[in-house]
Amino acid sequence: QTHTQTHSHYFLTGCSFTYGMGVSDEQTFAWRLQQAFPGYRITNGGGPAYSTVHALLQLRELIEAGSPPDHFILCYLSFHDERNALTLRQRQHFQNAFENAERSARHSY
Repeated sequence: QTHTQTHSHYFLTGCSFTYGMGVSDEQTFAWRLQQAFPGYRITNGGGPAYSTVHALLQLRELIEAGSPPDHFILCYLSFHDERNALTLRQRQHFQNAFENAERSARHSY
């Protein structure tokens, strides 16, 4: 049995790996899936530092908006569990990242 590809919506979610941090749009695996399967609608819902909690919130928003995808794909990595719990190590990581961003955003006048 063949599946009808038209109108099938795949929503990918996950962290910066899914998002494609550091690569062009054309290099993300969501883009490559879209190119390989043009009859499907592929949405890249990944984001830097996302976890499974973010995925749950995204799915809830899609359902509440009346536009749930046909397929919701969570690209899971084991360190997402640490992000969900916001452990001390994770808090320190975020603090360092924010401090570095703040320093690099400052301009000398």
